[in-house]
Amino acid sequence: MFCFHLISEVVTRMFCSDEQEQYPSQMRRAVSTDSLDSAASSILELHREVPTTCLTLKYDEGTQMLSVHLHNLSDVYSDFGQIWLLFFLLPHPKPLWRTESRVTPSSFIDYNSIYQQCIRKTDLHKVALLIQMFSSRNLSASIVAQARIRLKDLSLGDGRDAPVELALHPSKSKSSADDSVESVKLGEVLFLATYSRDRLTVIVSKIRNLSSAYENVFVRLYIVQPMGQVTKKKTSDRVLVDGAADIGESMFFNVSRSRMLKSHLRLSIVCSNNELCKSIGHVTLGPKSSGKELGHWKRALSGEGPPLATWHAVRPRTTA
Repeated sequence: MFCFHLISEVVTRMFCSDEQEQYPSQMRRAVSTDSLDSAASSILELHREVPTTCLTLKYDEGTQMLSVHLHNLSDVYSDFGQIWLLFFLLPHPKPLWRTESRVTPSSFIDYNSIYQQCIRKTDLHKVALLIQMFSSRNLSASIVAQARIRLKDLSLGDGRDAPVELALHPSKSKSSADDSVESVKLGEVLFLATYSRDRLTVIVSKIRNLSSAYENVFVRLYIVQPMGQVTKKKTSDRVLVDGAADIGESMFFNVSRSRMLKSHLRLSIVCSNNELCKSIGHVTLGPKSSGKELGHWKRALSGEGPPLATWHAVRPRTTA
């Protein structure tokens, strides 16, 4: 076991400023819905296998010790060469832990390693776990994939084990402190997702910071289930004023819990003007998402805490 101590000035800074709003009292029902058994390749990309870490996190309030148990890494391939993992507890900028280098003769690597870090309970909601996978292909080391999750999304305060599977998505060598600042330039969408009694409820509330080149907007929603089955719904068109619009519509998807655990929710932002109509980007929630999106998905399925609508940055269409 290892025990490191974060500098207190670093830990007490906020990791990410959340902008959340309480569940609206009255919403309009979405005016247009349709279903289909298959979807375009951009939707099916959600099912592409990526390296996935299997972890268990636990927090001991008495010792103020966070334990990270790395069980294994799956869906890795021989063309990665030698690989190793670095672990960060953001906003601390330097890695705290590193696995030993392993070659990848098979798609599964067993680690069974435990790492520990002292963190005050009052600071848990300010910290995020970032995992970066490095590869030594072509005799040079580079980041090939990464994922993050905020500790406050794991309900660690009650002392229970928090099993997590984090999908490591391809990286473009972003810094450890980067949180997709570039994607915010595309715009943001405020929505709420909750799940209860085999029904997923999605309330799309507002959109902001879209380009002034667009005049109208609507949101298309997809539930991508196992075997590629997709259910698609959309909001009505809204006029953009200074790049913002109030949507205020609710949508419902009937999906069993066993299928929901393996499904994804994608919101595609479609903008138009007199010359064109196109999807400018999306937000994806699901078991293979990361960061704020993964936290929102976990809260939706667990039903813990009051329903909160959360602002999400719209990401480019080329990202998962």
